[in-house]
Amino acid sequence: MNTPNNGGAAFPHPTEPGYWPGLTLRDWFAGMALQGLLSNPDIKHGGDVRICGALVPFDRAAWIFADAMLKAREVKL
Repeated sequence: MNTPNNGGAAFPHPTEPGYWPGLTLRDWFAGMALQGLLSNPDIKHGGDVRICGALVPFDRAAWIFADAMLKAREVKL
């Protein structure tokens, strides 16, 4: 299985040896998507979410949105 593009550090900074670099951009995007999912009263938490006509498990939906946002960043306008 391929490792997904994580976008690198969400808040890059010089790292020191042994210092944890923090969130990846993929983590950040998933967290922001999760806020939107949780704030939607029409979505049953723990059920399925409809994304572009397909039903996906609720616990996977935020990562799908995060991966889509990373993919959109690759597009040259």
